[in-house]
Amino acid sequence: ANRLLKKFKQDNTWSQVISYADRRWSDGDLYFKLNFKLNHINPPGYYYIIDGTRKHRWNYRKDVLKTWDNYADNKTEFQITSEKGIGRVWDCGTMLFILENK
Repeated sequence: ANRLLKKFKQDNTWSQVISYADRRWSDGDLYFKLNFKLNHINPPGYYYIIDGTRKHRWNYRKDVLKTWDNYADNKTEFQITSEKGIGRVWDCGTMLFILENK
């Protein structure tokens, strides 16, 4: 990773590099070793599982769910999808790292 970053720095004009680390797989140690600064820790998010395939939650917002037969204004996104047997899977969140070109 160090050689790859070094080559990127040599070959490009840049002001900063922004990268996310998935907290399921990383504690951010590599970013710290490469002198990135931790900018923000994002909370856990969720996805839906449809027929064994992971689907992004954006596709199941309430304005999209209005077309579903079990939609009601007083129901939450979770209630509407749960009634259809659609389960959520939670991740562990992400960490946002930034490397500034000084």
